[in-house]
Amino acid sequence: MFIFISKIGSFFFTWLIAISLPLEAKFLFNQHQQKGPLPIIIDTDADLGDLMAITYLVKNPMIDVRAITTVGTGMTHWEYGAKNILNLLDLLGQFSFPVAYGMQKSLSPVTSYPANWRRQADQVSGIKLPLSLAKPHPLTAVELIAEICKKSHEKMTFVSLAPMTNLATALKKYPKIQRNIERVYIMGGLFQGKGNIVERPFGFKNRFAEYNFFLDAKAVEIVLNSNLPITIVPFDIAKSVFSKPLYENLKGNRKTVAANFVYEILKPMVKNKKRIPEHLWAPVVSVLLTNDEIATCTKAKLIINLKKGPEYTRLFITKRGRNVEVVTKIQSEAFYSFFIKILNQVSRFQWDITQTTDLVP
Repeated sequence: MFIFISKIGSFFFTWLIAISLPLEAKFLFNQHQQKGPLPIIIDTDADLGDLMAITYLVKNPMIDVRAITTVGTGMTHWEYGAKNILNLLDLLGQFSFPVAYGMQKSLSPVTSYPANWRRQADQVSGIKLPLSLAKPHPLTAVELIAEICKKSHEKMTFVSLAPMTNLATALKKYPKIQRNIERVYIMGGLFQGKGNIVERPFGFKNRFAEYNFFLDAKAVEIVLNSNLPITIVPFDIAKSVFSKPLYENLKGNRKTVAANFVYEILKPMVKNKKRIPEHLWAPVVSVLLTNDEIATCTKAKLIINLKKGPEYTRLFITKRGRNVEVVTKIQSEAFYSFFIKILNQVSRFQWDITQTTDLVP
């Protein structure tokens, strides 16, 4: 029997939050007592929020980025994703892992983000990044994910910041890679409050969905039905972490080109709140990988509604769904502190901001 997350469902989810036990609030990253940097694959649509998260992750010594894969079913158009990521890595002085183009088409009947949102992401909000001479990896994202998982002596953590077309396709084509994936962190879904779907895609006004799940619901179903350990960071939780406090802190506290890059992304968000994103969703996911103490979570069995209509891609809590971890609360001040600390961390391999201010307006 389904439990609807409407007015009753919102109460039910609040109840879930209330009964979260302290021991259940810890993520498996710390429970496994990770030795050395955490090996991860980042899957992204190269949205502005994702670029901030990637900046944090590639600078963090507790993280070992093995690859970044891009998907054309999300915010940026397919041809821009990997190119923008490579340009960002050039800015950050990071050249040690591959970047690959992923799937161009969704596994689901699909709409898209609004054209002006996509144009802003394609152009990196007008920020002038260096033009990288590096080329995307010759393998597709799906092939690269499979190759890394098969060859790695350590289990990989998969960080999904976009529609999950690449991961779902990889799981279907190479099902054995599940054995070498430690956990999947998913930026997606909605439990309470209003989603971010605009206009009337498929002819319906939908206030129960967000775009990462909406743009490839079939991929969500495939991943939820896998045997992979999953942690979901839903859109409603991210809405409690605003851009403005981070912007105000970085205004007078930018010691590296990474911090300056994030500051430049944040400026138009804060000055014009109609521009997306106003909340720091992807950066929150990135900090969770290294500092899970900023979050409280609970476990719930979930399924996704694939029936076309005003509740398409709505999540339901049910007795027969997959048991996954769901983040229910974020300590925003702790998040800001951890995020800024890593952005401003200077290593001997990176120039300081006085040497690179010409690269970012």
